Amino acid sequence: MTINYLNKLSCVLTDSLML
Repeated sequence: MTINYLNKLSCVLTDSLML
């Protein structure tokens, strides 16, 4: 698992909360 993967996942979760 890479940091890039976690970063992307975090972005997706944040976007979901914004909706």
